[in-house]
Amino acid sequence: MLASVLAYAGITIVMGRHVLASLGSSIASDIGDPLFATALLTWNATHLPWTHEWYQLPIFFPMPDALALSEHLLGISVIAAPIQWLVGSPLVTYNIMVLLSFPLCGLAMYALAWRLTRNRAAAFLAGLAYAFAPYRAGQLPHLQVLAAWGVPVALLGLHAYLETRRRRWLVLFGASWLLQAASNGYYLVFFTGVVALWVAWFMAARGRWRDVGRVVVTLAVAAIPLLPILYQYVTVQRAFGMSRGIGEMAVFSADIAAVLCAPSVLTFWGWIQIGCGPEGQLFAGVAFTVLCVAGAIAMRRNRAAEAPATVSPGRSRWSRSRTALMWLTLAIAVLYGAITAWTLIWGPWQVEMPFHASASSARKPASVTLFFLLASLLLSRGFHRVIRRGSIETFYVLCAAVCWLLSWGPFPRLLGETVLYQAPYAWIARLPGGGSLRAPARLWMMSVLCLVVFMALGMARLLSSRRNRSILTIVAAVGLVADGFTTIPAAAIPATPLVPPSGKTVLVLPIGQALTDITALYGAVTRHYRTINGYSGYEPPYYEALRTLSDARDPLLFAPFEREELHVLVNRDEAELRTLVAAQPGAELVLEGPVAHYRIPPRAVASVRTEPAGTRIPVQAVEATCSPGVGALVIDGDLRTRWVCGVQSPDQTLIADLGAPVRVGMIVHALGSVGGEFPRRLVIETSEDGSTWVPAWKGSPAVAVLHAAMAKPLETRAIIEFSPRTARYVRLQQLAREGTYAWSLAELEVWSGEPK
Repeated sequence: MLASVLAYAGITIVMGRHVLASLGSSIASDIGDPLFATALLTWNATHLPWTHEWYQLPIFFPMPDALALSEHLLGISVIAAPIQWLVGSPLVTYNIMVLLSFPLCGLAMYALAWRLTRNRAAAFLAGLAYAFAPYRAGQLPHLQVLAAWGVPVALLGLHAYLETRRRRWLVLFGASWLLQAASNGYYLVFFTGVVALWVAWFMAARGRWRDVGRVVVTLAVAAIPLLPILYQYVTVQRAFGMSRGIGEMAVFSADIAAVLCAPSVLTFWGWIQIGCGPEGQLFAGVAFTVLCVAGAIAMRRNRAAEAPATVSPGRSRWSRSRTALMWLTLAIAVLYGAITAWTLIWGPWQVEMPFHASASSARKPASVTLFFLLASLLLSRGFHRVIRRGSIETFYVLCAAVCWLLSWGPFPRLLGETVLYQAPYAWIARLPGGGSLRAPARLWMMSVLCLVVFMALGMARLLSSRRNRSILTIVAAVGLVADGFTTIPAAAIPATPLVPPSGKTVLVLPIGQALTDITALYGAVTRHYRTINGYSGYEPPYYEALRTLSDARDPLLFAPFEREELHVLVNRDEAELRTLVAAQPGAELVLEGPVAHYRIPPRAVASVRTEPAGTRIPVQAVEATCSPGVGALVIDGDLRTRWVCGVQSPDQTLIADLGAPVRVGMIVHALGSVGGEFPRRLVIETSEDGSTWVPAWKGSPAVAVLHAAMAKPLETRAIIEFSPRTARYVRLQQLAREGTYAWSLAELEVWSGEPK
């Protein structure tokens, strides 16, 4: 084992040589997510977890409990915090943790493979394959994904308990599961699913229900420290209406062909780029694939040689019924497969006689085909024989396939084209907490884990009967290292103010840009101030409005924060922004440097209306140029439903009909909890007859949205006032072009705007 660990460490040193050369002055990979993770590790090392203060990550001021918007990395901090206490440097700590993740993962997999195979060469190769898997190279900016050493150790505990029934192995399983779950929210859900499959395969299928109960109790006890954190996360996110849409999950799903997409940072295989997408770089490696196939062949030959002659027992009534049901599901799968092929070749079709049948695309029949194929597999005699045998290698290869299938997300794609109507991941998204998992592609890490175990079992069989196994081991090791080899870059840290405004409220401009916000976050944690900026898995509903005002160089972006002393940091060469800050009443330059530091004294600021005035006028009907079929959702009185016009482009229009001419002077543009989907440039006009239109208001509603979302984030009822007049129709026109956000509306209210 020592030789293996030294080998893993040596390869890591070669890959991370640039990081090691500037351990305390640069950061591994890039200055995006790594700098964010550095701040989180520092926060954990300097604050007691589970306390009220721990949740008050000093970002997105004045939002409370901002830690609940992203990963907390507590499981990683078990190792990182002592390192930081010892070295005193956040950057050194983070860089060490990134580099440590490789040998730690290798060692953990070595231990699992050794337990299953008792073959040191196979265990060594398994550790290499897991530690230096190509997928990990594509996840270098995400420490929480790299920190996957708890998964093999937890499985080691389960396998050892299965063999010995000694409860100390359950303790190892529970502790490892807890640390892994506390390191990565994705692994909390994904690996728990793998554990459920493991228990079903090795325990429930054999009738070992007492052992099932013990594993469940172990998980329940291990989860106790996480429950207060999960409760706080759920409470905060619900209070701000935060969730992942299924469309966002689709973006971060893996293409079916993504097994042919290698991370571009790989030294030897980075040129393979088929089926790529965000998070979807699932290339397993050439050498790794060859070893898996060779191992599978070796296992099949050994099983054939070892299998005794058996006499088929008589078939029970249930067995005959299951076989009949299998043939029925297979026939349905063949039928729908033919329909799929017909639709793909000849296009949409429909039949009216003697019954109605049609297909507008191949997605639905293809989905039905896949479902019944899987059903026929589960009903087959061969599958049930495999379950009764409890084959370890079969479990891991099937588990890898299941995780790969789920990594396709809710709407599987092949080379960018949606090919299935809906996949099982859509069911996960509906489970409690499933709406927070926006990157189904990360399930591939569970597939990598299972395939590495399968490879280890195969290598144990292959190498046990070879005289030249040392040469084969060396060749295989070289191939595995070549599969995932990369040079970890070291990124320079952005400039920070010469004198940090400790204990103050800080705004770093321009707000809303990733680099600026991450730098502000890192400075807030390491230099002890609170920042209006933020960078996290979620943003508060008001943040997009703040970003819009910053991009427009609008001085009103300071208004919500000027009731107390405000410190503003701007890069020295940002002349336009510096002029904007200097123009604020009482602003003074505190310090000049790479980052200019301004102080704006507190002052009374005119309040922005967040409640409508006058009498509400019922809207009788609405007419829209886009999504007209759901336009009525803006007057259904439900903020949870919404009209979505689509990505913002000029001439998007919504007209409200009040039924008769009345006095109007105000509208409420209610966004619900989706604070970012407001029109970037809005024109409001009124008309008495529907043909002659009178201008009422034009501009960006960002200021109104900002204040409304800060006041009531679940409603975001932006108030837009204009001079009162008589009108029957109120027309809203969106004239800007915005490539990211749609224009949507939860409720549209029209008010008189005049005292009753």
